[in-house]
Amino acid sequence: IEGLNADITIKPKVVEIAGLTAAVSAPARGPRLPGGRFTVELEGRAADWRTRPIISVTRLRTSPVTLPTLASLVPWDKMGGEAVLIRDTLIAGGTLTIEDFSIPGLDPAAPPEELKKAAGRLHAAISFAGLSVRPLSTLPRVEDLTGRVTMAKGVLRATKVQARIGP
Repeated sequence: IEGLNADITIKPKVVEIAGLTAAVSAPARGPRLPGGRFTVELEGRAADWRTRPIISVTRLRTSPVTLPTLASLVPWDKMGGEAVLIRDTLIAGGTLTIEDFSIPGLDPAAPPEELKKAAGRLHAAISFAGLSVRPLSTLPRVEDLTGRVTMAKGVLRATKVQARIGP
């Protein structure tokens, strides 16, 4: 992380992050993971941070992030075999930009059922370009996948999504 700037207030019960900006540099990890750089902006809070924190992200944004850069930040050796499709999709290239993301009152220690309910409170807008996906080895590759997805009040919407199938 380079150029980290933050306005953080720490109180006995609450930590407030009024503005955090940072440039993230990912190291190169071979020819398929060239590394790269992107910026992050974050605002949020953690209530009851000393005992059982409840995290609220009020705003998260990024500059365009190349997917191979993102892939170089993931510890794939700890992810298990099920992560191969995700890893291969990221390594294949493309970019994504988190335009807006927020979620109120998330308890990271909650059981999975509670975390699923929290998804209904999530608000997000993410654009993507140049993705390449092959969901099954028996299917042709979906290439140049471009578009935007939004999530609000539990409803996921995709707009201006375009792709081509095959080589």
